[in-house]
Amino acid sequence: MISRFSKYISQNLLFGPDDNLLVAFSGGADSVCLLHLLLKSGYKVSLAHANFGLRGTESQLDESWVIQTAQQWDVPLFTKQFNTQSFAKREKIGIEEAARNLRYEWFSELMQQHGFNYLLTAHHADDQTETYLLNLIKGRGVSGQTGILPKRNYLVRPLLFAKKSEILAYCESNRLTYRNDSSNLDEAFQRNFLRLKVIPLLKELNPALNEAIQKEIDYRRRAALIYEKHLQSLSANYSGKAGLELSALKEDPDGLMALFRYLENYQFTFNQAKDLWYGKENGRKIENTSYVALVHQGKVVVGNRTDEKPQEVYWLENGGKIEPLGLSCEEVPVSEETIKELGAIFLDCQKLQFPLKLRHWQKGDYFFPSGMKGKKKLSDFFIDQKMSKFEKDNTWLLCSGDDIVWVVGKRLDGRFLPNSTSKHLLVLKLDPIS
Repeated sequence: MISRFSKYISQNLLFGPDDNLLVAFSGGADSVCLLHLLLKSGYKVSLAHANFGLRGTESQLDESWVIQTAQQWDVPLFTKQFNTQSFAKREKIGIEEAARNLRYEWFSELMQQHGFNYLLTAHHADDQTETYLLNLIKGRGVSGQTGILPKRNYLVRPLLFAKKSEILAYCESNRLTYRNDSSNLDEAFQRNFLRLKVIPLLKELNPALNEAIQKEIDYRRRAALIYEKHLQSLSANYSGKAGLELSALKEDPDGLMALFRYLENYQFTFNQAKDLWYGKENGRKIENTSYVALVHQGKVVVGNRTDEKPQEVYWLENGGKIEPLGLSCEEVPVSEETIKELGAIFLDCQKLQFPLKLRHWQKGDYFFPSGMKGKKKLSDFFIDQKMSKFEKDNTWLLCSGDDIVWVVGKRLDGRFLPNSTSKHLLVLKLDPIS
């Protein structure tokens, strides 16, 4: 096993002898086997054990065992306890996803704080098979059928070459003790159901299931590179600042797949991509827990999902600046030099109430657009400007008291413009977008 381990690391350029390695250590057979192989091979390692508190006393016993093992083997150890159920409830996600998010966020913090080069996990060949089948069942597309990579950025899986049976045999032959996680027998979890119920049946058809799926993964990875290159080129041809040109994309034979690849970056499914593709030209909307995608003016636009409109409010003093928005103001006497200044907005200071308020739009807002007679609802102004929902929600309004002075970056309110009697001007400047 050690020679195969070293060969796999070398062939896949996973890490070197001088790298500082952090090992995700549960205390199970897989992570114990990985730790033993690393120490036998002379690598510098530290351990990180996440206690998710999901199994009561058993979770505490696991942590105690891990602490004792790290002391016996003289390996640095980091531990952390999480209230996983509260986090899952607050974020409205499943327990498995919550545990994954919590541990990887913590692992990332540890790596930054202590200068680790790589994070190692003990995923093995059986995990590869399970992941491939899960993604296939869930319709994750080509990218979901390329399996677990041996190395992705700082995340490394040095045990992917080994079967679970080989790992257990290694632990037994080296008299390595480990902890068994009782939750691995809970068929309520999809991966457990697949492992305990489905895969044994598939292995009756093909005992070499792991090897067969690995061959399929290798093939699909190569095919995915060609597929990805083509779709990226296609998306680039129809992409712009305002979104993906759906109407033009529909004229391309591979347009639907290009749309799916674009939306897949935002965790949308192929069926959701089809909903946009076959839906009405404007106004069609799909959403998931994090994003909303909609068709606006023949374009697919994606934005962050917010259950409530942002309620940030900033106050701008005379002569001050709002750093997050790069908006500054300064009062100056009226002069020809000032008025000629490029990239500036001018208002009559005498017509303003300080501090000025910067906020997002609300239902019922109106203003008196410069160059027009009378007032106009902001919602109608947005329609005239052909602005998408995301552009509307992210538009700032500069207000004097209850009055809108400036739809920032769009239109001034004519009531606050300087005239021949103005003595002092308020000069507004927005930092250029980098």
